[in-house]
Amino acid sequence: MADWEEVKRLAADFQKVQLTSTTQKLSERNCIEIVSWLIDRKMVDLIFTSDGKEYLTPTQLINEIKGELYDQGGRINLVELAKNIGVDLAHINAHLNEVLKGQKDIQHVLGQLIDHSYISRVAGEINEKLQQQGQISIGDLTIHYDLPAEFLQQIVDKNLGKVVFGKQDKNDPRIYYTESFIARTKAKIRGALAGLTRPTPVASILNQVDVNEKMFFSLFDQTCMYGTLTSRLPGAQYIPNVYARSQNEWVSNFYRQNGYLEYDALNRLGITDYKQYIKKQLVNEELHYLSSCIISKSILERVQADIDECIASKSYTDLQSNLPSVFNEKDIEMILNAALTNQQRQQILVIESYVISKAFVEKLADSCDELVKANAKATVESGKYQEYQIRRVQCTCILVSSFYSQCYRFTQLDK
Repeated sequence: MADWEEVKRLAADFQKVQLTSTTQKLSERNCIEIVSWLIDRKMVDLIFTSDGKEYLTPTQLINEIKGELYDQGGRINLVELAKNIGVDLAHINAHLNEVLKGQKDIQHVLGQLIDHSYISRVAGEINEKLQQQGQISIGDLTIHYDLPAEFLQQIVDKNLGKVVFGKQDKNDPRIYYTESFIARTKAKIRGALAGLTRPTPVASILNQVDVNEKMFFSLFDQTCMYGTLTSRLPGAQYIPNVYARSQNEWVSNFYRQNGYLEYDALNRLGITDYKQYIKKQLVNEELHYLSSCIISKSILERVQADIDECIASKSYTDLQSNLPSVFNEKDIEMILNAALTNQQRQQILVIESYVISKAFVEKLADSCDELVKANAKATVESGKYQEYQIRRVQCTCILVSSFYSQCYRFTQLDK
């Protein structure tokens, strides 16, 4: 009973103290001045809040930073962090190293704090996106998450095969894909190529199957047994085997029948590198490359035979009429340079596509000689030649007289 009385007495004393007003009281301004005085003398280490009404110790600030990072889901911008805590950004930056010290789970990335929980969540989201789309690129992730490409690359690489289930592209390490995506892409490429019967630009095929160029070239050798590519550069064409066979047959048949191949005709067939193609197609043939076509040895032999006949018969020949019409003047000039021997060059004259033997020219000159003599005799006998000579002398006299007159005039002027 005595104990209870003691409790009641103490309660009454406490209530009395509470109701008693103090005679000495510190104002808010006094408190601020005291704290400032202590801070100036480095007796306490405190941080002002932005409104100046509260103080934080460095330890409390670090705890506030960690707490705010947790509340924001593991990622927060430093500017936003300073605003939420209510301190100046300079204080956040000043104590950032203390926050990161010994904390492997927290990283500072381009003005942001990111912890392990956020990284794990991002890795899971990336895997989910990869499984849905079949393919992702670091570039797309950079835009989506607004984070550096190197940072996201590290996340994917560290979690590849653990959280992120896919494969890294060997040609482009910034691209990842799933096995099912590769299988679907191979099937699309195989189906598109199997249906082609004519040379087709690779760009058209890519638009049809919706596959990027690098992946198409990397998967082509694994998927296609129906044709070949002209190159692996922009502007390449796909040549189906069925077309290549008919192309080879046409080239071989035309060459054997005519002895030449026109460049334009090869180009129309889709053969751009005709020299390389001809070397593979006509291996044992002796070929001569002209400006517009390729000719066989037989055409040169035909031209040589025509020239020999021209020399032997002391006549002339027009090579243009004896050669295919597709040959131009430059082609004929190149054929003559290849066909003519030094001995033949001494016996002929070449005028454009005409080959004329010198014996034929001399024969024409002999025929003209008699005609010239007959015309000269007739001119003399008719008196026309004498008239011509008289007029010539008269003109000479007039010119001489005029010359001396001019000289006399200049002499008089000098006097």
